[in-house]
Amino acid sequence: MKKTSKKMIFNELELTVFRENCRKKSKKVVFASGVYDILHLGHLRFLEKAKACGDVLIVGINDDAFARAKGINRPIQNEKNRASLIAGFKCVNGVHIFDNGDDAKDIIRLVQPDVYIMSTTSSEKPDERSQHFELVKKLGGKVVVFDACSTSHSTTIIEKLEAQGENNYLNKTLEMNNIVTRLGRKFKVKEVLSRMF
Repeated sequence: MKKTSKKMIFNELELTVFRENCRKKSKKVVFASGVYDILHLGHLRFLEKAKACGDVLIVGINDDAFARAKGINRPIQNEKNRASLIAGFKCVNGVHIFDNGDDAKDIIRLVQPDVYIMSTTSSEKPDERSQHFELVKKLGGKVVVFDACSTSHSTTIIEKLEAQGENNYLNKTLEMNNIVTRLGRKFKVKEVLSRMF
């Protein structure tokens, strides 16, 4: 188990235990998921709003394989970095990186959320969305759908940078991501940060 700002990045077993502990303490578990590639204000607002729907917020992070489908050079940040950043948000209590294959049904079954948060900006197809609604209800939860919390989106930020000829920025971001990942394998987070700043 890895601690990040008193939050946890869970594997499947740890997530199951965490969920069971929440159930024993009668904590209402809220679940939201996404890629969270280039963090922006909309992500923070969305997750804060999600947390307000219950006691505990678990965030599912789509793995790198899923994020690659978003386009060339995606993800900008690898799944571990994205998970660590989201775990650092005050409103987040736990994070799990998941391989959702065709959809998020497996992670929904694993988390068994009391409240499942979806966004109107989700890339899910209508039939997938409908299946998720039904599964959450079958598990005893409810679905809440939020409108976009900002006009910013990772994809539009990347497209804007590319249109402005800022590919150098993207390349530097990818390079920094690789450096942080390599350092993270050799050193603890505090040591990596001390070497960067």
